[in-house]
Amino acid sequence: MADFREECLQVIAKTQQRLEEKKEWEERYADYAKQLLDKRGSVAARREQFHEYAKLPYYLNIGKIKEAEKTLLVDVRFRGQTVAEMAVTDDDVRLRTPKKIKETNETNFGCKIAFPRSVPWAGEEARALRKYFFDLADKDGNIPEHNIESLLLSEFLKDKGADKGVVGIQPVLYPKLDRKRDGKEVTGFRFAMATPLSACKPREIKYSGRYGGGIDILARTGRGKVMLTIVEVKNPYKAPKNALKQAIAYATFILKLLRSESGSGWWSLFGFTGKLPETGLTVRAVAAMPHHKDKSLDDTSFAKQLLPVGNDWIECHYIYFEHDAKTNALSGFSASL
Repeated sequence: MADFREECLQVIAKTQQRLEEKKEWEERYADYAKQLLDKRGSVAARREQFHEYAKLPYYLNIGKIKEAEKTLLVDVRFRGQTVAEMAVTDDDVRLRTPKKIKETNETNFGCKIAFPRSVPWAGEEARALRKYFFDLADKDGNIPEHNIESLLLSEFLKDKGADKGVVGIQPVLYPKLDRKRDGKEVTGFRFAMATPLSACKPREIKYSGRYGGGIDILARTGRGKVMLTIVEVKNPYKAPKNALKQAIAYATFILKLLRSESGSGWWSLFGFTGKLPETGLTVRAVAAMPHHKDKSLDDTSFAKQLLPVGNDWIECHYIYFEHDAKTNALSGFSASL
């Protein structure tokens, strides 16, 4: 275990080195924070114009929020893959399937319903597309990990602890909302947090600028003391320590981001209302994947291990679960959180 701890510390050191070598990210992420903070109100108002369907959740990333002036473009995903795009203005919601989405829909899901031009979200054509995916039960698409990631997000978004496989966890949404419209809850969008790093190979962490990898799931965990949490999702069970090291690289970036000049803005965007702690901040790094075929071989050796990052900490965790491919449902959770 001492060897693995040393490997994790090397990941932290290498990530810090990459971020020190290239400083452009600080100004860029400060601009991101300003724009995301400035646009929270307008994005929230547009979010309230339409209903979200459990099978077709909505996603936003930093780029789409930045570009949201007259029109907000929202990804509509099925099993974690984009199948349509919503164009939302102050007084209209329309659906479209640009050429690339049209092609992947047909290849991955056999869907030939497409719109050369955008159509009303509440119209017959849009309803036909939604129904196609509502009725589709036997397709994972071409990236099963994205399906698992989407299922985990849905699980984490459940309100009641008794219904959740992992209690005390909620994804970071943008913007943070807790409202009702026509008697139904309105939440923020699932939010894809970008990093300037390529960390899929922890031994070869690279600085990739605007083309870095994204955090699979950014969440808040804990009861009483709430901690920012980076979840790296894999499918099937394979090398959880490698997945954890990838999460550790992203957690190191998040800590560096929170200690930058724009840190307090990001703290607010991540859903915290109190003041950003000046020292002793803990960010959790989590490897999430289906159980080993023999559950007794699930690797839990790294659970709750603390790794220093300057005056802050990364805390290591796992989440294991069962995936029923026939029903596309998760169960049998085991977690160290």
